[in-house]
Amino acid sequence: MTDNLKGYLWGITAAAAYGTNPLFALPLYGRGMSPDSVLFFRYLLSLPVIACLLKAQASRQRFSSCIRFSSR
Repeated sequence: MTDNLKGYLWGITAAAAYGTNPLFALPLYGRGMSPDSVLFFRYLLSLPVIACLLKAQASRQRFSSCIRFSSR
């Protein structure tokens, strides 16, 4: 898979995820939750996902830097 195709797929995924925000927020607003609370819990729940992605990226970066230095 080319980097260009990966970029398009990630862009489409991000747009779809962003577009579903009201589907989850509106029922919470209807139950009396404030917008600040919805945002707080949205970002709180996303932290483990971001941490896993950063950890995976860091391990790939270490691996690719080892390859890069060994080929010189």
